Amino acid sequence: MCNFRVGQKVVCVSQRETAARLLYPDIGSVWKVRSIAICSITGKTGIRLAGWRLPENPTTGGEFALYPDCFRPVHERKTDISIFKEMLNPTKQRERV
Repeated sequence: MCNFRVGQKVVCVSQRETAARLLYPDIGSVWKVRSIAICSITGKTGIRLAGWRLPENPTTGGEFALYPDCFRPVHERKTDISIFKEMLNPTKQRERV
């Protein structure tokens, strides 16, 4: 089962130890999921990346897909600088000497 969705950003975290290892992007590179495919032979789910083309499968004629367990989602957080803004404001309490 694949927990990714089309358009989601993913990062490559490992490469399969197969002859197809050369087809995988570099570890740490960030990509967007272009499509999700199901292998007609094994029935397993794979992903295809935007900007990353794989060769066609000679038996089915379709493009190969990558194993989704070699990727993880990229979690983007919005930048929050409110704590730093508070540090710039003068304090309301006076220090005791």
